[in-house]
Amino acid sequence: MTTHVNTATERTPGEAEIRTWDDLRDSGLLWLINRQVFHPRGFALALVQVDGQIVGWRLLGHGQEPWAFAGSEDEWFAAAQATLAALPTSAP
Repeated sequence: MTTHVNTATERTPGEAEIRTWDDLRDSGLLWLINRQVFHPRGFALALVQVDGQIVGWRLLGHGQEPWAFAGSEDEWFAAAQATLAALPTSAP
């Protein structure tokens, strides 16, 4: 799904905010996507940094061995849960 936005501040009431690539990692959602989709299949969705800025993403791995995300599974899970809980609950 692609969302077209004219400005960074244009949102429909109840719509989630536009977030940065850093937020994808820090929110725990990158962990959740990797944990559920890519790691069991032997891949990892990685954010690519150039000069400290995330400029894109790539898939890593060969599909041969499962991956694991660095850090505490409990902390990443809690971050992902908090992010999902903060989303608007009703659609416009």
